[in-house]
Amino acid sequence: MQCIAKMLCPTRSMFRGLLILVLTTAFGLSPALAQSTGTLAGRVTDAKSGDPLPGANVFILGTIMGTSTDLDGFYSLKLPPGKYQVRINYISYKTVTTEVTVSAGETATNDVTLRTDYIGANEVVVLGTRRSGRTVVESPVPIDVISEEEIRASGMSETTQILQQLIPSYNA
Repeated sequence: MQCIAKMLCPTRSMFRGLLILVLTTAFGLSPALAQSTGTLAGRVTDAKSGDPLPGANVFILGTIMGTSTDLDGFYSLKLPPGKYQVRINYISYKTVTTEVTVSAGETATNDVTLRTDYIGANEVVVLGTRRSGRTVVESPVPIDVISEEEIRASGMSETTQILQQLIPSYNA
């Protein structure tokens, strides 16, 4: 019996040593691992009003990393240390690209104001056609007249289906 106990003693001490090594390594490296990344954070606002731009896109060029701003225009990304080209865009605003340096364990702040982009604002053209004879265009509001024969010929029974098929502008 003493022989078995003596054989287990080294195993117990080895197990304790291994457990201490694993725990020390895990808890000892946690701060080191946390320090291996930095944070890029900022706020995206309208240049004229200062209002936040919720949902603005924030991309790190050359990577697949990115995010979008929250309701108050704030964003945050965990990144490895290094220099990054940050592209920020928002619908009807000019895209802005900035260069930011992220350091391990630190937060790099990149607040950006975007200016509205008026280019193309007056270039929106909506074209539509109507069958002559069906639409009464002399009225202030166009009125489409559909005959009973056209409804029967459509083969549809639901009102919405009939309107969608016979009047293309119904969903517009």
